Amino acid sequence: MEDEVVIASSSIEAGIGCWGLRSGAEHLRYRSCASPPHGLVSVAGRFLASSQLRDSSSSSGSVLFWSWNKV
Repeated sequence: MEDEVVIASSSIEAGIGCWGLRSGAEHLRYRSCASPPHGLVSVAGRFLASSQLRDSSSSSGSVLFWSWNKV
């Protein structure tokens, strides 16, 4: 049986964490993320996508993708 997971991001902690819902064990952590609130999404259960905080002087932003099968 596969463990359901909880995924969370934090602009303060600067990362994405993934924990097993039943076990509480950390499955992965991506430290390269600086996602704002509501900036993280699972895409088709195969990818994570995250908008990134940007410098207020810049007019452009970015979106990072991570593949689940690379974990």
